Amino acid sequence: MSFSCVVRLLNLISAGPHLPIWYLSRQCLVCRFYALALKVASIPAINVSRSFRKKFEYFGEYDSASNTIELPVVLLAQFGKNDRYADLVSGEQLMSLAEDSAREVHRLAGGRFVVLDAVDARGLLTFYTNLGFRKYGNRENGQDVSSDSGSFVQMFKYVHPNG
Repeated sequence: MSFSCVVRLLNLISAGPHLPIWYLSRQCLVCRFYALALKVASIPAINVSRSFRKKFEYFGEYDSASNTIELPVVLLAQFGKNDRYADLVSGEQLMSLAEDSAREVHRLAGGRFVVLDAVDARGLLTFYTNLGFRKYGNRENGQDVSSDSGSFVQMFKYVHPNG
């Protein structure tokens, strides 16, 4: 592209989405977006490697009755793009912004992990896997979720505090 974009991150209240805004001339373009929320994830211990289980148990709590690890995490949700402006910023750049935001949440509230529910589509799963996410489970689409997908793949990533 022959123009330069100035990236400004509009920080909204914690319950609201994070909108990377690109200013081009006098237009304000919302190209991509994401939302963050705190939650406790129940991760089946059998679905993760021994090394990650140790990390999980350091930050969370093992429940022997259900063989799961209860782990405080940052949920990355509504990660998406506006196809009209897809060429202005890559998915990798947006994920970097989301991870920086998650680091700030971790700095304030503790923890080190980000989780997401991805639509079970090969290209999307490859994208998240290439960015360091690992599968830990599946979730069926409930009535309260608006999506054409019947199921989601649950994924996690360790987010190092120093990037």
